[in-house]
Amino acid sequence: GHNLAFDIAYSIHSFVAPLPASWEEFRDMVIRQFPGGIFDTKLISQRMLKDKDPDVDTSLAPLYATLMEDHEGLVTHAEGYDMYRDIGAGEAAHDAGYDAFMTGAAFA
Repeated sequence: GHNLAFDIAYSIHSFVAPLPASWEEFRDMVIRQFPGGIFDTKLISQRMLKDKDPDVDTSLAPLYATLMEDHEGLVTHAEGYDMYRDIGAGEAAHDAGYDAFMTGAAFA
């Protein structure tokens, strides 16, 4: 996900149990629920890009646009799924399907 701390907390609270009071208990709960780990493209991009450009915007739409400048065509939509195919980077930001696509593309 991208900047997904709230999403994780909300999902755990909604589907597992009420959130614990301490950070340590929450961290342990997350580790138990996601034993394979969590990959946050916001954190990954900050760590990778901030050294090169401290002013880089790692919000999802600008991050996607930046990455696609160098890797255009790397991630494409499957045939028959044309809803987002010909729009510019970030033009459908905050649409859940498009945000998921941009997150996946950033992770790739």
